Amino acid sequence: MQGDKNLDIEAAVFSFLREILDDPERDLQLSNRLIKDLKIDSDVLSFEFAIPLMQQLGINVPDMAWLDVYTIGDTINILKKYRQ
Repeated sequence: MQGDKNLDIEAAVFSFLREILDDPERDLQLSNRLIKDLKIDSDVLSFEFAIPLMQQLGINVPDMAWLDVYTIGDTINILKKYRQ
């Protein structure tokens, strides 16, 4: 089901971010900017977020596509776009 897969992506994104931020109760919004608002280092985003997230979800997003990802919502949308 398409809806279930979307929920899985969203849940995984929020879970990974809360783990990186070391704050399981953090209120996250789709409009939060990963670097500017959440203060996540770009290396952390690459190696501790994007790569493990793609591996867990079985989704391969081309490196260049990540260049247009700024917010949590962008992250979810790019993963949905490249989901098989």
